Amino acid sequence: MIVETMTLMNKKQEAFNQLNRMARQYNAENASTQTAAFCLYALSRYAKLTGSEANLNFDLTVNNKKESLNSTSPVYEKDLGKFDNPSSITIQNKGKGDLITTISVTGQSPYSTEQTTASNLRMQIRFLSTDGRLINVGSIKQGDDFTAEISITHPGTGGDYKNMALNFAVPSGWEILNRRFQNTEVVVMESKYTFRDIRDDRVDTFSTCLPENSYLQDRAKCLIRRKILYACR
Repeated sequence: MIVETMTLMNKKQEAFNQLNRMARQYNAENASTQTAAFCLYALSRYAKLTGSEANLNFDLTVNNKKESLNSTSPVYEKDLGKFDNPSSITIQNKGKGDLITTISVTGQSPYSTEQTTASNLRMQIRFLSTDGRLINVGSIKQGDDFTAEISITHPGTGGDYKNMALNFAVPSGWEILNRRFQNTEVVVMESKYTFRDIRDDRVDTFSTCLPENSYLQDRAKCLIRRKILYACR
């Protein structure tokens, strides 16, 4: 039903992402007759929107070298070879139907060039004082108690997520205070989870299912045992 809705809203890329997810799930599980019928109906609506022409006709330009390609198969694969320098890749669709492309790259990225990204998940990290106020993690002093709150939210557009894991590791000099070992009883509002492993330097939270419009959260009470000096270059 999500695929059909995205198709009716002319959101082709979102519908295609859901189709990929649906295909993987359909391939891994035995679907009932009703489920198979709904899947094929949604696929037919998407095919009608994007066009069903099987012949592929497009221009591929790699580092200013242009090549015209044609194929009667609905799937075409080409090895672009090895690149030592940054490369530019341009694809121009000359056919009547939509052309969906995927570029797969293998290799090792340069150090410290990673960029933060998210797809169909939202993550929020907050550091709170003992009275619940937001604090700057850079201003925390040695001996201070504070709470690190990490929340993973399902926006509600990709179906239920299975076998989710949230790993929170603290830097050297921080220590996680396990409230299970404390004598005081503290009521903490937190998300549902299947299993949680609490160590001195990390918290691992596991959930077998993360439904739509729900969240998975770690709330770890931390203490800075000593000051850490970072050498930068």
